[in-house]
Amino acid sequence: MAIDTRDELEERAAEERLQQEELEKQKQQERQRRRQQVAQIARQQVKQAGKQAAKKAAQKAVVQGVRSAATAVIAAIAPYVVPVLLAILGVALVIFVIIVVLAYLCTSDTWTGTAARSASKVGAFLGILDTDYCKYLEPVSGALTGATTQLCEQNPTELARQYNTPVNPRTEDPQLQDLIRFIEGEVGPMVTHTYDETYPLCNTTRGIPICEPACSHATSSCHYGGSTGSTGALAVDFVGVGSQGAAVLQAARDSGIALKRATCENSSGTAVPCTEVGATHVHISLGSCDRDSGPINTQ
Repeated sequence: MAIDTRDELEERAAEERLQQEELEKQKQQERQRRRQQVAQIARQQVKQAGKQAAKKAAQKAVVQGVRSAATAVIAAIAPYVVPVLLAILGVALVIFVIIVVLAYLCTSDTWTGTAARSASKVGAFLGILDTDYCKYLEPVSGALTGATTQLCEQNPTELARQYNTPVNPRTEDPQLQDLIRFIEGEVGPMVTHTYDETYPLCNTTRGIPICEPACSHATSSCHYGGSTGSTGALAVDFVGVGSQGAAVLQAARDSGIALKRATCENSSGTAVPCTEVGATHVHISLGSCDRDSGPINTQ
């Protein structure tokens, strides 16, 4: 077995030291590389956090800017918007009051109500008004009366009491029945219409369509007893024109019963000669009706 010499031992020791140094150097390099990686990751995280913070700050700034701009705009236009809104509300209130007042006038039993209804009807007929506003405002007038759907459907007695009309909506004034009997005795049996047959409850509410979708005659028509009658229908329409219509009118005069209106009419309720092509019926109302006005014709 060979024995290493001193030189060989020293050489081997030197090599081991070099290897040890090289290994230590590699370890240091590895530690340095890891520290650099950690530092790089930290820098990236800091950079990312900075970007997010900057983004949030920018968003916050934008929101604050929008809020500030909106506040400035509102503050700038507020002095103008508020008066405009108040003016619009004021105009709406005035229109509402006008509608309510007109609706009240159109159903009033005083001379002002009669004047309002007459002016509305004449104005519409002459083309001064685009429509008969009293007729147009009948639903509003109905609402003002205070009658309810419950009264219409469940308590017709109370409804009749409110309007001072007969509980039975299909009621004719006794004097009107006498007039019809006399005329038919002179002229012969005829088709007649007194109360509203299509919309019966309109007879109770005097032509105000609060219990029915519509009414066949104008509000407070003599067919509904006028505005104050309490005995039922005060008018009759005879389905007859021409010579027959003239005979009906003559018989009405001969009856001795006081009349308010007796004339042939067209479909619009306008007085026309019985021989006119547009004549559709004879309308006769009793003198006790407070709504109709002449003429009292004989042809």
